[in-house]
Amino acid sequence: MIWFEGQVGRLGGLTRQSCTFHPEELGTLSRYRAERYIPLRDTYQLLCRLEMQNEIEYKGLRRKLNGCYENFTALLGDLNKKENAAFILNDPGGREVLGLERFVEGRKQLSDILRRPVSFDPNELKHVDTAAEALAASLNKFGRVEFPYMESLASRSRQELIDELGDRIFYNPMVKGYEIRERLAAGNVVAKVE
Repeated sequence: MIWFEGQVGRLGGLTRQSCTFHPEELGTLSRYRAERYIPLRDTYQLLCRLEMQNEIEYKGLRRKLNGCYENFTALLGDLNKKENAAFILNDPGGREVLGLERFVEGRKQLSDILRRPVSFDPNELKHVDTAAEALAASLNKFGRVEFPYMESLASRSRQELIDELGDRIFYNPMVKGYEIRERLAAGNVVAKVE
C-alpha cells in the first residue's frame, strides 16, 4: 500500500527497472486511515532498518514515529481496534505495525521501539582503556572470558590481554578456555587440580 500523487494504491508488475501503480477506490474513512497509516508504517520500517544497520540511535526519527502513532490513534483509535486492524492487515507490512501496541489484561502497552532502540544496546561499551575493563565487559555481556570481544574493546591482542590480566584468568583444559580465578577456585577444586 502506497501513497502516490494524492492517491492510495498498490504496486504491481515489480521488476528491477519498473513497476505499475494501481490506484484503489477507497471510502472516506479508509482513505483517512491510509493517510495516517502509510507514514506510520514507513517511519517504523525506516527507523528499524537504520538502527539495525548503523547501531546508532535516531531520536528524531523515533519522535516522528511517536507523532505518527499519536496522529493515527488520536483520530482513529487503537491500531488493534477491529476496524483499524482489518484495514492494516491488508498491507503486507501491517502485522509488524500492529505490534507497536498490545493489550495485557485489558491495558494497552506500547512497544519498546517507541521509547528506545531494540536492535542494539545504545549503552553497550565500544572501547575500554584496560584489560581489566575489557574482562569486566566480557563477563557482563557473555558471562565468560570472550577474547574476540575483549580484543575489539581494548584494541589489544589476546596475548597482551592475557599478560596484562596476569593471575586474574587461568587456562582451564577441562573447558578448553580461559576462566576467571574465582570460577576456577570454586566447586570441586581437587578434581580441577587433577
